[in-house]
Amino acid sequence: MAKNVNRNLEVFDMRLGAQDGSLINRHAYFDESVFERELGAIFNPSWQFVGHESEISQPGEYVTRKIMRDEVIVARSENGEIHVMLNSCRHRGVKLCSADGGKATNFQCAYHGWTYATDGRLRGVPESPTLHPSGIDRSKLGLHKARVEVFNGLIFATFNNDAAPLLDVFGDMSWYLDTVFKKTEYEAYGPPVRFIGDFNWKSGAENWCGDPYHGDVTHHTGYVAGVSYLDDMQKHVTDMQAMGAVVTNEQDASGETVFVFTADGGHAGLHFRIPAEFDRPVFPGLEKHLWTEIEQNASPDLVAGADRRIVCVSTTFPNFSVVEQLITNVGDDEFPAVSVVNVRVWLPLSATQTEVWSWLIVPKRATPAWKRASQRAFARTFNVGGVFEVDDSHNWNTTAQANRGSVGMALDNNYTALPEEPTPSSVFRGKVYRGPLHDVNFRSLYSTWVERMEAKPEPVTLVGFKTEGACEL
Repeated sequence: MAKNVNRNLEVFDMRLGAQDGSLINRHAYFDESVFERELGAIFNPSWQFVGHESEISQPGEYVTRKIMRDEVIVARSENGEIHVMLNSCRHRGVKLCSADGGKATNFQCAYHGWTYATDGRLRGVPESPTLHPSGIDRSKLGLHKARVEVFNGLIFATFNNDAAPLLDVFGDMSWYLDTVFKKTEYEAYGPPVRFIGDFNWKSGAENWCGDPYHGDVTHHTGYVAGVSYLDDMQKHVTDMQAMGAVVTNEQDASGETVFVFTADGGHAGLHFRIPAEFDRPVFPGLEKHLWTEIEQNASPDLVAGADRRIVCVSTTFPNFSVVEQLITNVGDDEFPAVSVVNVRVWLPLSATQTEVWSWLIVPKRATPAWKRASQRAFARTFNVGGVFEVDDSHNWNTTAQANRGSVGMALDNNYTALPEEPTPSSVFRGKVYRGPLHDVNFRSLYSTWVERMEAKPEPVTLVGFKTEGACEL
């Protein structure tokens, strides 16, 4: 029988916001009934990021992660395939793996000893001849598996049997992610950082659609301390000249120095690059040998997309965010400025609590010294104690604190700024809106959110259940 996890969900009768995402009622952020609705309308149907394949590079290696409320094992089996399986014994439901990760030849339940292969197959049942004299069909009692797709080393999984293929869901956003992760090979630098914030998950997802409007106010202290010099364009030009690049035009002829972009499906981001042209592609914050590798091996459109970039931050709907940003290392003479790639998931625990899973990703063929420098830059900015993270979390936490009452939740958040038309681009995909200050990227996120929340959710058939004879849980 089919298992429809979107049980009894009809059209939502609460006003959540404008259809175009320009106004969002604050119930959307702080009302627990809205959060429960999100589980069925937004998250059960979606693909969720669970890790990077470099975290389980060898057969038998595994990590434990979450797909919303379901805890899962992400493992590389003996034949090298990646499997994502519910971290729950099929016998009595006991958690199999309590460690964050490791290496194993099998997974054994601590309760009755049922044993599973790293691909989820049931291998051993103690006292089986006595307890099951007629035999037991082990092929039907393996660990419950999710669908898995790997995109540029990023592992996504879903228990939704009917979810569209990952690239179809990403659409034009896949190109922007390619310009980060496909220009060279990347790997996770250590395990993910995890912390719980007292804010709604959309506060983080929205901000990472690209919000330079808050930078000079929220992050003023960090900018004064020198952790970033995004606005010092001459400094960027000088850095590139020190790497051997020659300025051929002091202005960006394309006019695409800074812009926000949107892609169908609620995806959005911000792109910021050096406003000068050089005699060759330049990749700020990366070592020179990686420049050569990227130019020789990456496709021309990806090279053009990554050329001169000092920031690319984005959210792929609903809760997967990526930033590639040039960060300074004050006092580091060898690597005074390095690229930081941070991948994160905003995992909602309730309407006003979010668990953040955050990975530092580095070029695999960067030198060990450069990787350490990138880690230091990450720790000072986007890590749990970093200046950017502390600044942003404070804003998001106080937003949740100030609006839990009936009056606060009766108000709307405003996303009405600059409703202009996109500008055609010969390089960049999706819809491009020139300039740094927009709300169109947030409207992209929220219009998709409103549409899915206010429609009657489609049935979500769980992977591994038969499709005939539908039965709601």
